Amino acid sequence: MPIPRKFMEDADRSLRPTAFLREGFAHNYRKAPLCLCVDTSYSMAEHTEYGTSKAAQLKKGVKKLIRDLKNDAETGSLIDLCILTYNGKGVQEYGKPGFTPISDVEEWFDFTPFGSSPLFTAANTALNLLLRQIELYRENHVVSDKGWLIIFSDGQADDGIGGEISFEGLRSRFSNSEIKKRINVLCGCFGYQYDNLEAVTARSAIKNMLEENNFVGYIQSLSHSIQVQSRPVKDGYN
Repeated sequence: MPIPRKFMEDADRSLRPTAFLREGFAHNYRKAPLCLCVDTSYSMAEHTEYGTSKAAQLKKGVKKLIRDLKNDAETGSLIDLCILTYNGKGVQEYGKPGFTPISDVEEWFDFTPFGSSPLFTAANTALNLLLRQIELYRENHVVSDKGWLIIFSDGQADDGIGGEISFEGLRSRFSNSEIKKRINVLCGCFGYQYDNLEAVTARSAIKNMLEENNFVGYIQSLSHSIQVQSRPVKDGYN
């Protein structure tokens, strides 16, 4: 079933969804889009009770996730990655624009905390980019496995009132049945402000990184889930 037109129109108004689709793809070539939505607002500079900042812990975990996926024979060729950061400068694509093969992604990151936290705008932008990328796969005869949106945040949001999209608007989009068929959503929360993150996923899909003090362990579990759950199906979606 095609993605609803209204969602595609939203996607086209978002950041440029560069496809990075190489010419000559064989029919039914498999790909899966993964978008990491990373909180780099000033609150991520806060130090935890374990002596490191949230930003430092995040950087370590993201690097491990990408390395694990790159080194796996299956996901190393399957995953196309896009990293979005959000802070007082707005929502920005980090590194190469759009989605690019994870095998080509550099493992060096500068997640310097700065300014405010437009969480809702960032999540909405990430969803738009994922939907557009899935549609680009279909247009280019590429079979798309179910996409992934992973949000790393401390849960603070400064844009719930008067921003691009409200909490209720975001929850309405992410609860759409067609969206759920196409995209897995998980959140790694660096704190206890779950309420804002519940706009995009159920509480059970939100893991507290500080409480567990085991972000690297969570990353290992996350990379394993991506490796196991990505499966091709006839119509191009899980």
